[in-house]
Amino acid sequence: MKKAELEEFHQLFRQVVKLFRSRCWICNGKYNQKEAFVIHHRDYNKTEKIYSDFKTTDGKLDKLSYYRYLIPIVKQNPKRFRLLHHKHHWLAESWARFKLENFERCVKVAREIIKRREGKL
Repeated sequence: MKKAELEEFHQLFRQVVKLFRSRCWICNGKYNQKEAFVIHHRDYNKTEKIYSDFKTTDGKLDKLSYYRYLIPIVKQNPKRFRLLHHKHHWLAESWARFKLENFERCVKVAREIIKRREGKL
């Protein structure tokens, strides 16, 4: 993004972060422009566009156009969304590709790793 576009993007984002206490829903980290944050859909309305519908003339995803479209929707019904660090959103989307049974096994293994690291296993 060009400098002017990046500034517009941050201005758009700042319009809604306060609706989410300016914090990542997962880790409670405070919103800032140095870390990547995303607005996560808790549910999708079938009549609304999605990120992949927004492309530049050269076919790349157009983040600014998407957020121009999305911000009014978020303002209208913020309970449909969560503010997340990009890294947490990426991880959650990755986990969502698993069958529920395998996901639960992965969580069990992750809990074992955390307990071992903390000396509780």
